[in-house]
Amino acid sequence: MEKIRRKMGRFLKLISLEEALERIRSTEWQHPGKETIPVVSSLGRICTSEVKALTDFPMWNRSLVDGYAVKQSDCSRASDVNPVTLPINGLVEAGKSNFQKYREGSCTEIYTGGIVPIDYDAVIMAEDCGLSDGAITITTVPKPWANIEKAGDDIKGGNILLEASTRIKPWNITAMASSGIKEIEVFDKIKVGVISTGNELFSGAEGHIPNTTQNLIINYLNRGFIEASTVGMAHDDSGEIGKLANEALEKCHCVVITGGTSLGGKDEVPEALSEMSDVVFGGAMIRPGRTMTLYKSKGKPIFSISGVPIPSMLSFDLFFEEYLKAVTGIDDYRKTVTARLSASVSNRAGYAGIYRVRLIPDESGEIAEVIRTQGTGSISSMMNSDGTLLLPGTVEGLEKGQYVKVKLFGDYF
Repeated sequence: MEKIRRKMGRFLKLISLEEALERIRSTEWQHPGKETIPVVSSLGRICTSEVKALTDFPMWNRSLVDGYAVKQSDCSRASDVNPVTLPINGLVEAGKSNFQKYREGSCTEIYTGGIVPIDYDAVIMAEDCGLSDGAITITTVPKPWANIEKAGDDIKGGNILLEASTRIKPWNITAMASSGIKEIEVFDKIKVGVISTGNELFSGAEGHIPNTTQNLIINYLNRGFIEASTVGMAHDDSGEIGKLANEALEKCHCVVITGGTSLGGKDEVPEALSEMSDVVFGGAMIRPGRTMTLYKSKGKPIFSISGVPIPSMLSFDLFFEEYLKAVTGIDDYRKTVTARLSASVSNRAGYAGIYRVRLIPDESGEIAEVIRTQGTGSISSMMNSDGTLLLPGTVEGLEKGQYVKVKLFGDYF
């Protein structure tokens, strides 16, 4: 009975969501290491510092079309009644060329991406020319630098390509590679070890249930800069749980323990962690997920979350994002979109609420439809959701038509 009272005591004074997040921000966590990797292999990783272009891109003036490089002044008298004929003095292809030095009143055939020879300042599209006997005929005067991308037009050497703590996207890689950057320093992948607890999870146990929560957390987390994996399963035994927690702390940056957060007498997680960790907070005023507890051991977080898949994922993700910000500075863990509420939403006073949302395209933008559930553990509600809406505990509700921020699920860029 005394053990149950101790467990219940954790939830007698729940703190606000804001205080829980502030405790994560103000706690001194062990930061991940850093490594230098090829730019072409950096997709999804988090850069450690500001990245600047080494060179201009393009490095030379290049043609944007297939056509003929000309000097604009050589074409200044071209018209329908006074065509101008320019002999072709060679060919430029992307990556190679075979042409003679510019001669007044001449042109050079050039393909898309080819370097525009010195002294030429316009390219006329092939379909805008007449071609006969090694010369072109034109009837219009091209604008200066027509169809030419000038050196440095796209990227200037020294320009900032990435701010520190930015998650690297496909176009970031293209920009870096194009401006001469071959390697980049990134944070080590955040290794997350997941431990599941509960006698009912073991094969042959009375009332056996599948271990769906562990699978959900691991598959949800795994992305370019996170590496989540199972550490193992433990019975409702504080010794087993403590042993696995220590193993996880040795090889991971962060530990997640599923199950064992309720008030039941078999929930041994608090007992297992009492001697090896400090409590950052023991429950927060948030629905779902009020019983989630955060511990700190060896400078690393141990998230103790519900064994019910959906509530555990929704609440854990909110606090895990704050931990990621604290140790890497990342600010785009999940993409956010603005949408209008399709109906009013009420919220329990004092409790921050996480609501599942479906986005519906509309002529005026996205409509956010809050999915009504029969319980916080509804799996089908997640299958129909695109993201979540968070209402602070100070907000008792929102009216239909109000604009809200929806955080999207999935690995969006």
